[in-house]
Amino acid sequence: MGAAPKACTPMLVYAGELDPLASASSLEKGVLRMKDAKLDAEFRLVKGFGHTLVVGEKLPEVVDWLLSKSR
Repeated sequence: MGAAPKACTPMLVYAGELDPLASASSLEKGVLRMKDAKLDAEFRLVKGFGHTLVVGEKLPEVVDWLLSKSR
């Protein structure tokens, strides 16, 4: 794997537990690497969801999170 980034904007990563395209475990590992590099990253697992349906389910929470970061 490549080197961790040196800076980034805050990042929120939602992962669907049943996602065959982007595995939750690999996404979580990426977020942990970012946190190890002292970057503002957060991982949230959504149980029982796959790749696309998680968007509609969690979009309101994502918008709230984004707004909280912009204040």
